[in-house]
Amino acid sequence: MVARTEGPQEMELETITSNSVKFKATSEGGMSSLGYSHPDAETFIIHVENPGRPVFDITLQSRSIWK
Repeated sequence: MVARTEGPQEMELETITSNSVKFKATSEGGMSSLGYSHPDAETFIIHVENPGRPVFDITLQSRSIWK
C-alpha cells in the first residue's frame, strides 16, 4: 500500500446535529467536505464533496447475516 499524499488532509467541524456531522477541508487534498448522517435506525450515509464536482452519497443499509 502506498500513500497518495504526503500527509493527511486536515478538516474542521462545520456543523453537528443529533443525527449528522459535517467537516470542511482546511488543507489541500481530495475532498472539500465530508459528512455523515444517520437519518433512521436502518440507514447510515457518507456524504463526500470533491472540488469541482457535486456531492455524492454512499448509502449503507442495516442488514443481518443471521436471518
